[in-house]
Amino acid sequence: MSSDTHRSVVITGVSGGLGAALFARLAARGDRILAIGRRFTAGQRALAGDEPTRVRLHTADLADIADLADPSVARTLRGDLDAVLAAATEIVLINNAATIAPIGAITGLAPAAVAAAVTVNLTAPMVLTTAFLAA
Repeated sequence: MSSDTHRSVVITGVSGGLGAALFARLAARGDRILAIGRRFTAGQRALAGDEPTRVRLHTADLADIADLADPSVARTLRGDLDAVLAAATEIVLINNAATIAPIGAITGLAPAAVAAAVTVNLTAPMVLTTAFLAA
């Protein structure tokens, strides 16, 4: 990234695995980050505390779409998006959060578990993409 490029990244699912590794890499590059998730690592919380204009953590349960649709949550998310995307010359959205459960024959799966998986894997990325494009 050149010195005149200001990259802002919105990323979900950063508490472990690939998401945590991506967050660390983006943070090390100096990118501005808005991380959205149910929980964050101690290191992520410390970085956000040390650099609140560059790193923001937005707590949301992507399995509960009502959480993102709540007007006060939506306003906070929009404010976080606006702050992180301000003056960006490059903007990236990484819908990393996902779930593979439940697994099995559809006839044996609990409807609530299927609904939660569809919300995390499909509905939440659609809602977040819409908010991202609006910002």
